[in-house]
Amino acid sequence: GGGGGGGADARARAAYARGRALDAAAAYSAEAEADLSRAVKLAPDFVDAWCALGHCFWKKNDLNAARDCYEGARDRQPTPDALRALSVLCRSMPPK
Repeated sequence: GGGGGGGADARARAAYARGRALDAAAAYSAEAEADLSRAVKLAPDFVDAWCALGHCFWKKNDLNAARDCYEGARDRQPTPDALRALSVLCRSMPPK
C-alpha cells in the first residue's frame, strides 16, 4: 500500500514526458505505453496523458483501448484534442 502525497503529480509528469518522447517514433512502443499508463494511474485527471496513451494504443492497433483512453480524457475535460482524436478514431473503427 502506502499513501500518495504531492509527489504523484511530479512522477506522473515525468512518466508522461518520457512516454511522449518514446511515442514520438513512428512505431508502437511498449515502453511508451508503460510510462503513459503509469502517468494516468498516478494522476487520473491528467487529460494530456490519457490522450497520449490513447495515441499509443492506436498505433498498437488496439482501437478499443484507444477509444477508452480518449473517452476518459473527454469525460474529465473535453479538450479539442481529445474530442478530435475520439471523432477520427470512431470514424476509423469498423461498425459493431
